[in-house]
Parts: sequence; C-alpha cells; structure tokens
Amino acid sequence: MWHAARRAGLRVGRDQVGRLMRIAGVQGVRRGAHHTTTTTRDERAPRHPDLVKRGWKTPNRPDAIWVADFTYVWTACGFCYVSFITDVYSRRILGWKASMSKTSDLVTAALAQALATGVLPSAAAAHPPSTRYRRRCP
Repeated sequence: MWHAARRAGLRVGRDQVGRLMRIAGVQGVRRGAHHTTTTTRDERAPRHPDLVKRGWKTPNRPDAIWVADFTYVWTACGFCYVSFITDVYSRRILGWKASMSKTSDLVTAALAQALATGVLPSAAAAHPPSTRYRRRCP
C-alpha cells in the first residue's frame, strides 16, 4: 500500500500507512511459507496395511497396480484438496478431482473417472484404505 501511495505521488511514510491501515481494519498480503498442520499422528494407532508390499518396481505392464491418494494445496482462498488415481507402472494419472471440501466423494469421483478409461486394474490400493473406495474397485 505504501508503494502504491508513493507511486500516486503521496508523500507518506510506511508507519503512517501502517497506522491508517490498522485503523481502517485493512491487512496486507502475507507471503511466504505456510506452516499449517492438518493432522497429528497418533503413535499408538495401528498402521494401515501395505497392500502392495512396497513393490513399486514389481509391475511389468500397465494397469497391473493402481494407487489412490489425496493431498491438499494451500491457495489464497484456503485449502484445495486434490485426489489422484495413478497407474504404478506408467505413472499415468488415470483420474483426478479437485474440491474445496474434503469428502469421500472427492476420492470416488476420481475413481469413477479412472474406471471410465475402460481398463481395470489387476490390483488396487488406497492410501489410506477406504471402505467406500474398496467397494467401488472391481
């Protein structure tokens, strides 16, 4: 705001602009790293089973193993959640969905898009495993 005022030809100091912004209830943009913790891990909770046994190099053909995951991206409007269905062999994204809310429909919509490719996987794993996801898998 101070730079904009200076460019407009106003002779004001940064402190004065800051004080006037506080009075008006205006805040500037805060840039930099966001350190947001979305979950805290319970060390006593059981681990989800590794359904592919860390065999990322095991598939020797496309569509042998599909994996699902979802993540979040910080945007100026808040978190954007993204779900992916990926073929382990080709590393091709078969289905994806983005949403501003974290619901199970986020993952099932990505799965429906992957299944619409017409190819079915030999094995599928979800991280974290979801009952609703497993019901949709062939």
